[in-house]
Amino acid sequence: MIIFVLLVYTENYLSKAMKEINFLANNISNDYKVIVVNNNQHLKLDGAICGNNDHYEFSGWDSGVELIREKYKDNVEYIVFANDTFCHHSKWNFYHKMKFITGFKKFINQKTFGICGEKNSFGREFFLNDTKLQGWISTYLFILNSSFVLSENFKFNRASETMNYYIDDISEIGITFNHVFDENL
Repeated sequence: MIIFVLLVYTENYLSKAMKEINFLANNISNDYKVIVVNNNQHLKLDGAICGNNDHYEFSGWDSGVELIREKYKDNVEYIVFANDTFCHHSKWNFYHKMKFITGFKKFINQKTFGICGEKNSFGREFFLNDTKLQGWISTYLFILNSSFVLSENFKFNRASETMNYYIDDISEIGITFNHVFDENL
């Protein structure tokens, strides 16, 4: 089974996001479940689980992962994570839908371990935690294999653990990163 975790924060995005996540799910697998995480305490969503927007979608997705661990751990092979902006703030037409569907299906069919989504870059290498990187995967829509996500130590929300390590100051002017960050970031 594939579980699609849709994180909702904005009521205006809900209807289209639900329609589009179900379109993706129907075209990727016959065996799927959609879990909606409500990440906005001021929004009432029937049937959604309560999220936590302390660290944006990352803390909300952890709520979805907890539910999957409790109810579906033995039946899920892959998990797709999406926030409600995936079809609003990014290019989202038939071509883009098919690109994600094709990419996710290939990822699943090849039984790939890791992550699949839209890759971005600065066009040059950079370092993070002494690791040379050339890009990153956007977090508005991506898929991971469940064995990685459902491991006991996995957590999306590591912000509270790492913020003091990377950031010297946050003010109205901006964020001052410490020397650990690469100048290319």
